[in-house]
Amino acid sequence: MRNSRPVILFPLLCFLFSIISMLCEANTLGVCNEKEKHALLRFKQALSDPANRLSSWSINENCCRWEAVRCSNVTGRVVELHLSNFALGGEISSTLLELEFLSYLDLSMNGFGGRPIPSFLGSMGSLRYLDLSSAGFGGVVPHQLGNLSTLRHLDLGYNSGLYVENLDWISHLSFLKYLALDWVDLHREVHWLESMSMIPFLLELHLSDCRLDRNMVSSLGYANFTSLTALYLSWNNFNLEIPNWLFNLTSLAILSLPNNQFKGQISESFGKLKYLEFLNLDANSFHGPIPTSIGNLSSLRYLFLEENQLINGTLPKSLGLVSNLEYLRAGGTSLTGNISELL
Repeated sequence: MRNSRPVILFPLLCFLFSIISMLCEANTLGVCNEKEKHALLRFKQALSDPANRLSSWSINENCCRWEAVRCSNVTGRVVELHLSNFALGGEISSTLLELEFLSYLDLSMNGFGGRPIPSFLGSMGSLRYLDLSSAGFGGVVPHQLGNLSTLRHLDLGYNSGLYVENLDWISHLSFLKYLALDWVDLHREVHWLESMSMIPFLLELHLSDCRLDRNMVSSLGYANFTSLTALYLSWNNFNLEIPNWLFNLTSLAILSLPNNQFKGQISESFGKLKYLEFLNLDANSFHGPIPTSIGNLSSLRYLFLEENQLINGTLPKSLGLVSNLEYLRAGGTSLTGNISELL
């Protein structure tokens, strides 16, 4: 009789274990939420899909099994849409708002024919990742995107018709780590630097070919990019000496400044950027020698100085201290010396 209780309990435990296993398996399979399935089907209906990439989006199928859709293994709710390079066009339906837990939306490399970015995207409060790059959007960037307070990644780059009226909204994206606005026309926003430098955790900033010029350089003596590790500012039209605030970005590992008509001597202040691994100063109007402070950049691996015809003098001996240097490009300058004798 003493052993009867374990004998009785054992089948009960096995039964409970099998129920739990079935529930876990169901969640792992990602059982689709019916409301979200219908929202996605209406979203599909508004799109043009000439390549039939969304053929798996069928009412009879579990939407967590559809191509490009990711669901939570725990709740079955749609959390990610990976729609990059699907050759999509047409209209982006506001039925996306019914995906309450969507945190990742990638619509990059599609063709929306100059349509504006939908302002309702600013109401998708769960978004942490938003990529609308190279998708054929045009018009003004909606300020409502500033409501996405949990956003970590925002890429609006390479949409040739986009512009901003102002960037006040961008300072509200306080958790943003990655921001790309390449090709977005920023020339109406004189205070771009003040707005962007209010993003405290920003790590990577892409502002290539944004029509920035000398009239848009901040009077600030500093920029509050304390975390910034990568800055891309190529193909603008600054036509001045490199502003001092840039040399306060002491966490930078990547600095890309080609084709900006920067002039003057290459500043000794570059030596403050001791974590630099990549420095591109190609195709500007610098003159004079390479500063001796280049020797402070012990992490530097790539140095590009090409097509600065007035850079002259001999390669500084301090360049020999840059022991990690793998690549130096200096064609189209008047530099002399043999790099192999220094390294």
